Amino acid sequence: MPRKPKTIESVPTPPIPTLLVKYTLKAVIPTGPYANIQPEITVEATTLEEADKLIKPYIDNLFTEYLNKSERQKPRVIVTERDMKKDDVIAEVNRNEAYKKALTAVEQCGSLEALNMIEDRIKASVKLTAEEKFKLSIPVASKKAYLQGGLDDIRDFQANDEINPS
Repeated sequence: MPRKPKTIESVPTPPIPTLLVKYTLKAVIPTGPYANIQPEITVEATTLEEADKLIKPYIDNLFTEYLNKSERQKPRVIVTERDMKKDDVIAEVNRNEAYKKALTAVEQCGSLEALNMIEDRIKASVKLTAEEKFKLSIPVASKKAYLQGGLDDIRDFQANDEINPS
């Protein structure tokens, strides 16, 4: 009896599994002095390039949102009233920061020793103009008189504490 030839059935080969690449990207984003955030994003992709394209937009968005947020300039807003004189507004805007700080220090000081130290610093300051030093001498004198007991109330003098030298 003749033998029947066996037919060999082709066995389907299982598909080769695609290897996924696990890609992690960690960024250190400075948000202020001694303050950082460290986002870490992990993706699985078929290639490194594909994984990189997936992650980088997210990291870039985090950088633009949080990078040195505390060091960014804050907007300056100047509020003026309509009934103020034009010269008063210009004088307020033109005062420098050193003048404002010195005036605040004079107004807030509570002893003669502190006032004398502030007065010495005003005289030695290179950031104040001669006119600003002259203008500061008036509140210094009124504060000195108040602290020595010469004025009953500091507000008596502060109503007219600035003189415009001509």
